[in-house]
Amino acid sequence: MAITLPSINITFTQKAASLVERSERGIATLILRGETKAGYKSYAAFNEISAADYTADNYRYISDIYALGNPYRVNVVTLASSGKLTDALAVIEANVSTGWVTIAGSGVTDADFTALVGWISTCEDNAKTYKAIVSTAASPDKRHIVNFANKKVTFNDTRGEVDGI
Repeated sequence: MAITLPSINITFTQKAASLVERSERGIATLILRGETKAGYKSYAAFNEISAADYTADNYRYISDIYALGNPYRVNVVTLASSGKLTDALAVIEANVSTGWVTIAGSGVTDADFTALVGWISTCEDNAKTYKAIVSTAASPDKRHIVNFANKKVTFNDTRGEVDGI
């Protein structure tokens, strides 16, 4: 009687073959301030998102992510205007293993971005690979931080040129 090996390599090979494609598209996590309640949702495609679930501005921020490309997954963590950023970061740590993180919405401050930089720094020290896009944050000198200090941002739609945060 011959002993055969399991076909685990086939599954591994298939996952490995699609890894490059999946990683090229990336994972984006958007923390949105200004919603009526806190929550977490994850989307694989833009058509899964309902505009009724978000304020008009926050829905626009989500659609901007898809306008820049086709990410593998978009995670949205919502906070009320007075919600604590630490609560949103705890939700991210519990539900998202890697990816790009940023904050948008009404009431976002430089202090929010500075807190995000601190969290990314802590994650980096713990060998986690989150990356952040921040605006005018204090001490953003980390390899996983992109700090935009633009005073103005120009969109190719009806918004035109608007003030940065």
